[in-house]
Amino acid sequence: MEIQGERFYEVGLLRRNLEKLFSEKSPFWAPWSFDFFEYFRPRVILPYDILNYAETGITNEIAPFILDSDSQDQYLYIDNDRVGLQISR
Repeated sequence: MEIQGERFYEVGLLRRNLEKLFSEKSPFWAPWSFDFFEYFRPRVILPYDILNYAETGITNEIAPFILDSDSQDQYLYIDNDRVGLQISR
């Protein structure tokens, strides 16, 4: 996907993976939390150049990522490290 001229990967988070991580005995297990995945369909947003950023870091030459609330989807957040989260409704 492209946002403000930058390319990103959009990685969907799956309910079944969460169920594998947290059993009913886990302190983090809550039945309603699985419904969250069905309703909001969360996705992790990763920069297209993530391997480069992992090796060299993000330099000062890369401007902070600023979302304009008037022109962008209100269910999208991307931090200055270019990693973000998006949900659907």
